Amino acid sequence: MTRRTFIRLLFLVGAAWLLPGGRATANPRIETFTAGLNGWTNLPGSTVWRPTNQTAAVTFAASPLPASSSLVFTGFPDVTEFTGDYRALGHEAIGFAFRADNVLPTSLQLTLSSASTGYFVFVHPAVTATGIWYRFLIPLESKARGPWDGDDAALFDSVLSAIDTVSITVVKPATVAAARFRVDDIVVDRLHTLSTPEPATNLVHLPAAHLQTGLTYHIELAIEPTLWTNAAVFTATGRTDRITLTNPADRAMYRITLP
Repeated sequence: MTRRTFIRLLFLVGAAWLLPGGRATANPRIETFTAGLNGWTNLPGSTVWRPTNQTAAVTFAASPLPASSSLVFTGFPDVTEFTGDYRALGHEAIGFAFRADNVLPTSLQLTLSSASTGYFVFVHPAVTATGIWYRFLIPLESKARGPWDGDDAALFDSVLSAIDTVSITVVKPATVAAARFRVDDIVVDRLHTLSTPEPATNLVHLPAAHLQTGLTYHIELAIEPTLWTNAAVFTATGRTDRITLTNPADRAMYRITLP
């Protein structure tokens, strides 16, 4: 489903430069859970994830002990984008939306695996309030760019060429209160890009593509490659946009980033 309100985002994604050539054509996929879980499920023996109001939700019973559950995808008929060869599919980022209804998680981990090899990233430090949707987007260009933890960086490309499992693991703290967590809008896609600037009198138009609806982006400019300053902020309302800057500097470089 399309996120409704109160979307916040993590700062994990860095800059995307002017659009280079020779990139694979991505086949983006967003799992909105409007028709059930579509192959996403829990690990055997763990607390069950259920389709709830067009989201995937897990509810932990009241207990003084911590508990965890993973929302896992290993394959499903006609859903070919979350597993397989991410490089051939053109995937450059993976992300999801998360909401803690009434208790903050002690851990929130995204993991990509190929057989016994894999990489993971913890994003729970960005979840600071209940009842609010947070959106995360993590780049797949390299282990360092994520930044991802896990196996050796030299294996990163080979693992992403044969992903067999994607999982999102949430941990409930040691509290007697019941806890419900929700996941939505799981996405694999290209990273945001800018194409060639379109100058006009006292203006420059910057076409942006591969945007994620609801995310806030920054346009930065530089005269020297190491001295970047913020030039504009906008929230994406669709896959593409055209950002206009007034009184642009001569021979400036531009890039698009997430905060």
